[in-house]
Amino acid sequence: MEIHLNITSVAALIGDPTRAAILLALADLRALPAGELAKIAKVSPQTASSHLAKLMAGGLISVETWGRYRYYRLASPEVAKVLESLAGIASPAPVSSLRQSEQFKDVKICAHLL
Repeated sequence: MEIHLNITSVAALIGDPTRAAILLALADLRALPAGELAKIAKVSPQTASSHLAKLMAGGLISVETWGRYRYYRLASPEVAKVLESLAGIASPAPVSSLRQSEQFKDVKICAHLL
C-alpha cells in the first residue's frame, strides 16, 4: 500500500498545471532561476516559490546556489523520462487562439525535422 501513496503524491505534484509548467521548463536539464520559471508558468514570483518548495520537498527538483542566485533543475534524468512518458500519452491541448495555432505549427515543423 505504501508504494501507491508514493505514486499518488508524485502524480499530485506533477498534476498541478503551474508545477507541470515549471517541470516542463526544466525538462531539457538546464538550471533556471525562480524568476524565469515564474514567467514561464505565468505566476507571481511568490507563487512560483511556493510551487518550487513543494517540488523540492517531493524530490522532483534540486536547487544550486551560485553566488546570491538560486538555480533550479530536475533532480534526476528519471524525472525528465517520466515527463516525456506522460507527454507521450497525454492528449493534445485544444487550440483556442491564433497564437497557439501558430506555435503548434512551429512545434510540428520542428518535430518533423528531427
